[in-house]
Amino acid sequence: MRDGTNGEDRLLVDPAEHGAGKYTAVKPLRVSPDGRLLLFEVKEGGERTGTFKLLDIESRRRLPDVLPRGYLRGFAFAPDGKSFCYVHEPVNGKELNRRAAYRHDLGTEFKEDREIFIAGEGEKIRLGLISDARRIGFLVYRFLEKTRTDFYLNSWESDGTPDCIVRDADYTFGPLLLRGTILAVTDRNAPNLRIVELRLRPQGEPEWVDVVPESDSRIQQWAVAGDRLLVSYIRGTAQQVSVFDLDGNKTGELPLRRGETVRVTGASPENDELFLESESFTEPVAIHRYSPREGKRIPWAKKTIPFDSARYEHIQVRYPSKDGTEIPMFLVGLRDVLAGGCRPAIQTSYGGYGVSMNPRSSASSSRS
Repeated sequence: MRDGTNGEDRLLVDPAEHGAGKYTAVKPLRVSPDGRLLLFEVKEGGERTGTFKLLDIESRRRLPDVLPRGYLRGFAFAPDGKSFCYVHEPVNGKELNRRAAYRHDLGTEFKEDREIFIAGEGEKIRLGLISDARRIGFLVYRFLEKTRTDFYLNSWESDGTPDCIVRDADYTFGPLLLRGTILAVTDRNAPNLRIVELRLRPQGEPEWVDVVPESDSRIQQWAVAGDRLLVSYIRGTAQQVSVFDLDGNKTGELPLRRGETVRVTGASPENDELFLESESFTEPVAIHRYSPREGKRIPWAKKTIPFDSARYEHIQVRYPSKDGTEIPMFLVGLRDVLAGGCRPAIQTSYGGYGVSMNPRSSASSSRS
């Protein structure tokens, strides 16, 4: 962790303190709204499931509230930081297929937790959580012949039955709770995805209002930072990140270098600054601070690898497939090799299900 923009980096969680062997991994998952608590996962030996622990960030004290080995399908800190809600599927237990959300008060026994929502029982049901400062949402997924989704909403203070906002949706639906409104990405009437606002009505289904309409390129990622909305697309073989206000008016573009892949991380509606992870074929992963309002990328950290990137370059070529479709391809190598004509090469490719392989750095490839 780092105190402030220019503070010293300090070790926050040491894997050696949490595992019995040398192959222990830790992964940060959530920070409480007041910045006091960190939820993190601990895995050993490459196992698929982990345990989930809480750390008091200031004192470095581990809390006794530990979720046992299993799958954490949903988690939300309460606004006051004194409790949290969770959906946890244990590896071993009497009710392995029961999909329910519970509320846990810090410092109490888990057997005292209150069940706040039940989605049902069955291997083909999943339950997820989302939240903001006033509300908590429950997403129920039923994996039938086609995935069906229900979305329920309740306030943190309410003990009543949550309101059903969306029922039996047979389309992609990914909501975000945002200061009294609900934004969502969906492929409902939009194969390439669109971002909508759900305007609730006293009776009947909510009104779906476009914020970022569908375009000729599929939305890859979206995030809200303060009062700005960042939306990532792949256009051809290049990434584009457009910036909109919350009314859907385009205000700019995130400046990207040629062949660069960018992922938005650490974005929050409460802060107009976010973090970007960037990499390319010749540059390792780096983290930048970015303010959509100011349009400036400020370096935060960069991974180092034993690789002189200045000696390498990449170019893009195209070749026709059997049906005449133009296939784009990147060639990566030493500058003088790329300029010297045909040479032996290692080829890899992927594309399917709306997912493409973007330019990225690989430490193992660099060593070879």
